[in-house]
Amino acid sequence: MNVKISSWLAAVFVGLSIAGLTISMPTAHAEGHRLALDGMSVASQSVDCRVSTPTLSCATAIGLNTTHANDVVVLAMYADGMSVSQIIDKAGLSFTPRFEKASGLIAEYYAVALSVLTDDNTTVVFSGARHALTFAVTFAVSDANIRNAFDPSVGLPTDTTCPGLPILPSCDLNIPTKKVAEFVFTVTAIGDAPNCRTGFTNLFSNGWIEIDYTIPATKGTVTFSCSRIDGAEPAQIVGDAIFPHRSDSLPAS
Repeated sequence: MNVKISSWLAAVFVGLSIAGLTISMPTAHAEGHRLALDGMSVASQSVDCRVSTPTLSCATAIGLNTTHANDVVVLAMYADGMSVSQIIDKAGLSFTPRFEKASGLIAEYYAVALSVLTDDNTTVVFSGARHALTFAVTFAVSDANIRNAFDPSVGLPTDTTCPGLPILPSCDLNIPTKKVAEFVFTVTAIGDAPNCRTGFTNLFSNGWIEIDYTIPATKGTVTFSCSRIDGAEPAQIVGDAIFPHRSDSLPAS
């Protein structure tokens, strides 16, 4: 009798332990943070920002709305050889340079939005030796690592200047990543031409600046290829990658 009772109690304890594990497992293995697009503005030249002087130009990214706090906001610009001299943001975001070259076509800045954004506008004033056509676009990425927003791989952000002659079938850019599921994006100067045909998701294009992104399921080198098959004329491509939330358990290498 005692043997049977002991066996029964042991079975009960084992059952309770298993039940306890079963109940707690979803919490211990809850789905991790995943990067996602959380909003995008439109490129425009606002009424109070049309500068006609020989050395200044202006562009405004209008109407950025987000649904999450602690987003990484990327400011992508078609600079056409001009330099960023001032950035005015309606929500008070403070933008930091991420990519900019003297006399380059593309510039990339970023900021962290600690709160949800509603109809945020970002105005960029450019200066240079000559007036040029400029554009600015902002987009927000949620569940990013706001303390270390970008993949630290050597060479990021990376860029390439697309050759004019001979005209190749495509202009390609390799973007290294250290983790799976990073938010990999490209900014392409396409010079008043149709969109690139790519394997990425198109986020924005107005014939001068194009933004595309992908969230790859594997880590390693991601290749962005701008095909000229539909008449696209890529001049310069900049590629970058945003890191997932720091609580993600994905291995760094």
